[in-house]
Amino acid sequence: MKTSFYSLLSIVIVAVAFVLGLVWASTKLVQIRRTAKEISVTGHAEENVTSDVAVFTSSFSTPTTNDIKGAYQKMANDRKIVEEFFKQKGIPANTVSFETISMQENTEYTKVDGEYKTVKLGYILRQPIRVVSNNVDLVDKVSREMGELLDKGVFIDYTNRSFYYSKLKEKKLELLRRASEDARSRADAIANGSKCKVGKLQRSQMGGFQISGLYANEEYSWAGNFNTSDKEKTITVTVKNSYAVH
Repeated sequence: MKTSFYSLLSIVIVAVAFVLGLVWASTKLVQIRRTAKEISVTGHAEENVTSDVAVFTSSFSTPTTNDIKGAYQKMANDRKIVEEFFKQKGIPANTVSFETISMQENTEYTKVDGEYKTVKLGYILRQPIRVVSNNVDLVDKVSREMGELLDKGVFIDYTNRSFYYSKLKEKKLELLRRASEDARSRADAIANGSKCKVGKLQRSQMGGFQISGLYANEEYSWAGNFNTSDKEKTITVTVKNSYAVH
């Protein structure tokens, strides 16, 4: 009796193992067939654009001083000189922002009575400037002429120019459409060479959105690039699409 029970149990185990094996094999077969009936391609689209917004930032400052009141007075006088400079250069006043003046303590690490100590020399006041304009060429030109203010007694700390394309959102959608069309064309070419036909889109994934300087030697990044230093730019979009084939 006990022997019959164990024999029956062995048969059941074998049968279950056989059924599970069939299920596993059929699942793998379906996966293989699905894999074999798909084609994945990368579509590409790009366009050169010219920036239509320029952002110019700069600042001017006072020499180190302990006369805070006198430093603020110089800031006020320097601002009038800068405003007149921009006016003469053709920069509209409503595109220029004079931001909050900052005050920074200036120190020096030096030897005093045989010991090195931090000695306070005084204070430096700094006035940031920001210009935002659609007249890209004019802002670019004037930003390179800021050195002229040195002759008027205004000390310019730094200058920086950034260039942007305001229709980026619309252009991105257009390039995505073109990249998808390019992906479909590539899939058709591959399928025709293999005597197959392309079916419905199965999956789609957008690649990095690249904005690089025209003719600039910038590395491609899957995370995307966003160049602001060049007026002339190249916008590039890629998509990876997978299609059914039959």
